[in-house]
Amino acid sequence: MASRFHLTKVNFSDLTESLIAEWEALLPQSTRPSIYASFDYIDLSVQHYVDEETKSVFILFLRDLSSQKLVAVFPMSRGERPCYKKNVRMIEHAVTTHNSDVDKPYPIIHRDYEKIAWESFRDFFKREYTDWDWIEYAEVIPESRLNHALKTLFSLPYFYTKQNSGPVSPIVDLTQNKDQYWAAHRNMRKKYRRMQRVLGDNYSYQVFTQPDDMEQCLQEYIQTERLSWKVNQGLSEETGEAFYRGLISRLAPKGQACFGILYDGNTPVSVELSFIYLDTVYFAHGTYNNEYKKLSPGSVSTSKFIEYFLEKNYRRGDFLAGFAHYINAWSSEIYPTKDTVVFKINPLFFYYVFMWSKEKLRLLIKRNWNKIVNNASQNS
Repeated sequence: MASRFHLTKVNFSDLTESLIAEWEALLPQSTRPSIYASFDYIDLSVQHYVDEETKSVFILFLRDLSSQKLVAVFPMSRGERPCYKKNVRMIEHAVTTHNSDVDKPYPIIHRDYEKIAWESFRDFFKREYTDWDWIEYAEVIPESRLNHALKTLFSLPYFYTKQNSGPVSPIVDLTQNKDQYWAAHRNMRKKYRRMQRVLGDNYSYQVFTQPDDMEQCLQEYIQTERLSWKVNQGLSEETGEAFYRGLISRLAPKGQACFGILYDGNTPVSVELSFIYLDTVYFAHGTYNNEYKKLSPGSVSTSKFIEYFLEKNYRRGDFLAGFAHYINAWSSEIYPTKDTVVFKINPLFFYYVFMWSKEKLRLLIKRNWNKIVNNASQNS
C-alpha cells in the first residue's frame, strides 16, 4: 500500500502558489486544523524567527499517486544544536517552541491518513534523507498516531525513541451559554464586580475585530506590555512586534484576529489577542498594566474575552500549552502533550549517553556528599 504514496521534499523558498493553495485546502481536513499550522503563520515565523544561515527549512508533501491527492504536509527544518561540546544534526518542525510563539506545532495530515503519513515520514528519514542525528517534536498532540506507534516506527537497533510529558493547555468549552458560564465562576464574578466598583463610570470593555482597528489595538497592546512584567518579551520586543504586525495584517481581513481590551477611561488596563480558525478560538497573548495588578486585571479581562465568544457558534477556546495556571479554573479539559525525540543509534548517541550518565553520576555523588557533610556538622 505504501507504494501508492510518495513523499516529495521542497525547499521552503521554492514553494509555489499552487502548493500553498493545496496546503491551505488540506488544513481544514487535517488531524489538527490549527491557525498555527496555516501557511501564513509558518511563513511569517520562518521570516522572523528562523536563522536560515544556520537552519534550512523545507516542506515534505505526501501524495496518493493514484489520484495525486495531497494527504500530508510536513513543515520541517534541519540545523545543528550544541550538546556536550558536540554539534547534533537536528530535524525539527519548521518552527519550534524554542524560538517562536508557535503552539503545539504539528504537521498537516488528513485525518484519514495518519498511519500512512507517519510510515512515509519514517521511510523518508530512514532511507532518503539520512543527514541527521536526532528528530525532535515538541508538544505532540494526543490525536497523533506518532504517540502510539513511535517505537514501532523508529525501533531498535537503528533508533532509540523517547517521549516525556509535555506542557498541558487548558481548553474552554465555548458552546455553553453566558448564564451557565458566569454561574460556574463565583470568584470571577466577585473580581469582575470589584473591578467595576473601583473604576466606576471609567470601566469599559471592548472587543475589536475590524481590520482598520488592528494597528491601534496593537499599539495599545505594546504600550500596556511595556508597563507590565513582560516588558521587552512578547509583542513589545522588536522581533515580536514585527512578526505580529505582519501576522495580524494577514489574518484580520479574513476575520481571524481580534483584540479584547479592558479600559479605565481611555487607559488600557488589560489587552488580549486571539486568533480564530474554523470553530476554535486561540487565546494567544495577554498583558496588563502593573498599576492595576491588585484588581486581577488579567483574570477579569480573560473572563470577558471568553464571554464574548460564547453563543457565537464557536466550539472551543484553546490556550497556549504551558499557559498560566489560573486559566485552568475555566477549562472544560486539560489538553496533554508529549515531547518526542528519535535518536539515531550512531557514535554521537553513545557519546551523548556517556556524557549524560557522567553528569547524572556527578550530581548524585555531590548530593550524597552534601548529605554526609550536613549530617556530620549536625552531629558534631
